Parts: sequence; structure tokens; C-alpha cells
Amino acid sequence: MMLLQCLDLRLYSRKVMHQSTFCASLGAVLGNLVWHASRFPHVVELWLSKFQAKLGEFLCIVNGTFVSFINTYGSVFPSENSDEFQFVKGLCGIVTNLSASPGGRQFLVTHPNGKNLLQKMVKLMPVVPLPTGNSLARLILMLLYNVSINKSGLQYLIELRICQILGPYLSDSISAELKHLSLRLLQSITFELRDELTIDDILTKVTVTRIQELVKTETEIVSSIAKEVILNLKNCQSSLIYDGRFCQDRLDKRTWGRIKPYQRSGSFFIYGTRSIRKPIRQTKPH
Repeated sequence: MMLLQCLDLRLYSRKVMHQSTFCASLGAVLGNLVWHASRFPHVVELWLSKFQAKLGEFLCIVNGTFVSFINTYGSVFPSENSDEFQFVKGLCGIVTNLSASPGGRQFLVTHPNGKNLLQKMVKLMPVVPLPTGNSLARLILMLLYNVSINKSGLQYLIELRICQILGPYLSDSISAELKHLSLRLLQSITFELRDELTIDDILTKVTVTRIQELVKTETEIVSSIAKEVILNLKNCQSSLIYDGRFCQDRLDKRTWGRIKPYQRSGSFFIYGTRSIRKPIRQTKPH
């Protein structure tokens, strides 16, 4: 009797394993196909106009899958070519392309499932192992940057203390692309920033000294964005001047005088969108 039970358990275990493998493979294929389709704005507009309820359910699925993937693999991700990794990356790519649309951004930051997904991404980003998780981190940074263009999205990211997690993504060991995306996000957040808690996070977790180092040591495109972040922080000078760390980071008038201003459009909002930068669309899966 015991022998039969053991055989049954082995049989059920194989069936479950086979089903799990099949589902991961199916998810990887369908996820990449929909990811490809989502790069077309009219596809996203159709989803938003006809299938909002399904989009809400989809965001719930992405949230559960993303959290499960991080909790399962932790600091040791599977190969990027594995079905599990491709499945999760495909889902995140779809949401990133959704956020490249004004309506998609608004949907993300107003729907409970969208806000929950953003909260989990911000919370778990420090756990994503680098460089094995670079492609996933790239999609998340693109998504967060797109969300920051939206007025409500920016406020929500500030509430999530987004700047607390950006410091490690600007360290020397990080790829130039991730530094670039992190600085773009920081540039968007610091534009006309007046939130003292966020300013404090930048001073303590990112530090102006580190941003100044990026101006001198990184590629031209990374350096130019770092300069703009410093210029944004200059505009916060009236808020920062009381803080001793402001002086420690040597953000004095001589520093400002050596940096060439960067031309940008106004800071007004149109339908919840800050007109400072174009969103990023992940045009094709990597």
C-alpha cells in the first residue's frame, strides 16, 4: 500500500512539473508576442478603450508573477533565456509600453492594481541581482520614468520614497545604461522638486557628490543628464540651504557657474502629464 502511494506521489509530482514547465513556456511565448504588439500606440489605445477591466486583471497577474519570481529566485536569477525569465520580462515589457501612453500612465497610477504593482516594483528593485537582472531592472526603470511624467504618478513615486533605491544604481559597478536610466528618473523627479523628504533622500542615499563624479567620469550622455540633475537641485537651493549636508556636498555658487544650463520646456501640466520629457517605449524585446 505504501509503495503504491509513493508511486502515485511521484506520478503526480511529474505531472505538476510538466504542467509548470508548459505554463512557463506558454507564458514566455505569449508574453513576448503581446510585448511586440504593445509597442504600437493604437494597440494600447484599443486596450484602454475596450478592455479596461481585463487590463486591471492583467496588472494583478503581473504583480503576482513578478513578486513570485523575485521571492523564488532571490539573488540567483535563472538564465535570461529561460522560460521563467522570459515570461516575467515579457509581462514587465508590456506594462512599460503601456506606461509610454498618456492614457496608460493615468490608468496605472489610478487603478488599485497598477498602484500595487508600482509599490511592489519599488520595494523589490533593491533585491534584483545585477548584472544577471540588468534587463529586468532596465524595464522597471523605464516604467518608473514614464510614470514620473504623470503628475499623479510623480506624487505616488515620491510617496513611495523612490529616491531611496536609486543610490546603488549609480555606483561604479553598474552598467552605463542603468546609470543613464536612473539619472533620467532622478532628473524627472528633481524637476521643480519641493518635497523636503525626497530632497533628504537624495542628499543621504544618492548624494550630490556622487552625481558630480558622474559628470566627470561617465559617457557624454550620462554626464549631460547628471549636469541637469545638478541644475535641478540648484533650483531647490532655497529649500536646501538650511541643511549642513548641502554645504558638505560643496554645492556653492562656483559649482553652479561652471555648469552650462540645459534648455527645456516649461513645467506646466497637461491632462496630468508634465511636459518635460518624452516617455520611453521598449520597442522590442531583448
